[in-house]
Amino acid sequence: TDLLHAEDSYGAIYLKGAITGNFIATVKVVGYQQDANPWYRAGIFVRNDLARSHETEPGSLGSVLVYSTPKVAAIQWDEYGDGCMHKNGNGRTYEEEQPFPMWLRLIRHGDTFSGYASGDGVRWGSRWSTAPIPGLAAAMDIGMAAGTIDQVPTLVILEDFTLELEDIG
Repeated sequence: TDLLHAEDSYGAIYLKGAITGNFIATVKVVGYQQDANPWYRAGIFVRNDLARSHETEPGSLGSVLVYSTPKVAAIQWDEYGDGCMHKNGNGRTYEEEQPFPMWLRLIRHGDTFSGYASGDGVRWGSRWSTAPIPGLAAAMDIGMAAGTIDQVPTLVILEDFTLELEDIG
């Protein structure tokens, strides 16, 4: 149904327990099918356990998503440590219709995260930042996720996912 609030259901391809510290993850959003819901979200998702969502049980803690929609790019996170994706902040609205391809980047700095968008994968726009995320596990899942608010299956093409594990201070 959606990646926001208590609806919290999505499709994902992810690496189980791959994150144990700081990282840089990048993905290319090639585009969405023409009639995609304007709030269909897709991007890089990190969570203590990506297999748990509020769709069937209380969601997992440590949730952060840097995403695009057909109209917006932004970052959202679980600000209260209750497993729900409440906070949606920073971001930008596209000046053109479907400005794809677009690259998304998510960077972890301890218990905070930064997100970025780029039109070429080289020059990155303004930094979007989270507050400290409560309840982060020692090992977290990371991957690509997508979900919509209208329960209508929609094609989004993501490619070239990269993950750099390092101490970026």
